[in-house]
Amino acid sequence: MDVEKQLNRQLAELGAGAQHRAFTPVLVTLLGAAGAVPEITLTSVNFSGGREIRVNLSAPNFQSVEQVREQLDQRSLQAILENSNARGDGVVARLRVEI
Repeated sequence: MDVEKQLNRQLAELGAGAQHRAFTPVLVTLLGAAGAVPEITLTSVNFSGGREIRVNLSAPNFQSVEQVREQLDQRSLQAILENSNARGDGVVARLRVEI
């Protein structure tokens, strides 16, 4: 059984059809971009079958959040910072990623 095909088929049933990118490759790209920036923790990834993924993350500073956004842009995913707040010794932020 091909897990990636199964996931993409289930997501297509939810409305993410052929007019959108397949979810799994976008998720791999997202993880690669976040992994390229030290000390980034993805706290949640939300996808409702549309054309956007919302990503909540924690970072050591605002510059790290911007580096993740830039990494996504370099990987051909448009990422928009929806909000960010200082918390404790770091930052929490939400990005909206267009797929």
